[in-house]
Order: sequence, then C-alpha cells, then structure tokens
Amino acid sequence: MRIRDINKELVIREKAIEMIVNQGFDGLSMHKLAKSAGVSVATIYIYFKDREDLIQQLYTEETKKMADATLINFDPESHFDEGLKIQWMNRINYCVANPYSMTFMEQVKHSPLIDRSVIDRSFLDAMSKFVLYSYQTERIIATTY
Repeated sequence: MRIRDINKELVIREKAIEMIVNQGFDGLSMHKLAKSAGVSVATIYIYFKDREDLIQQLYTEETKKMADATLINFDPESHFDEGLKIQWMNRINYCVANPYSMTFMEQVKHSPLIDRSVIDRSFLDAMSKFVLYSYQTERIIATTY
C-alpha cells in the first residue's frame, strides 16, 4: 500500500486542469499527465479510479471553490442590489484569479460529462434563498404603497 502525498496530488490536479484547458479532454491521458506531473502512472491511480473519476473530482472541487469564493460576505437576506453586487464581484475576482479553473469548469459544463457530475448545493441553496427573500420583500413593499 502506497502512502498518499498531498503535494503530488495537488500537482496532478493542477497539471490535469492545465492539460484539459490547453488540449481538451482528448489531450488528457494518464501517461501524459504522469509525465507532466513528474509522477508514475501508478501514482495517479492512488488518487483516482480512472480518467473520468479524475475529471469529475476536479470539477466537483473547482465548483465548490468557486461557490465558496462567490459567497464570501454574501447575505441571502440582503437587499437584492447589494446581494447581487457582492456575489458578482466575488465571482469576477475569482475568475480573474483562477482563469484555468474557470475555463476547465466551462469545458465540463458544455460536455456530456456534466450529466454525471455532482454539484455542490450550497451555492444554489444560497441563491434560491436570496431570490425568494428578495421577491417576498419586494411584494411586501409593493402592497404597502
């Protein structure tokens, strides 16, 4: 049994995203990834079952990071204008700071892989609460005038 090395796993993840962004899904093979990451192919299989598992784990992790960044200082019960501004400013800051991640997520979203992806619900739940709260608040204001 081989021991997991977090640094190797991070390099594998980073190189896989770079390869997919630069060469598309067809450009990602475990052999090319191993060479790019400076590890053996067997090392990759310590962390991932296969190529699709790697892509799906990356997508799940990257969407979670973006969702967490988007929700920094965001209050679902804030006024609609303020809430929208905060979450969109957070989103653009994340996009600018993580261009490979954003491109990778777009590639997955527009591929058949999206049908088998697991999406973190925290962002969707926060946005649903925000929209519902804003709608209810606006209805109350409209009916009092």
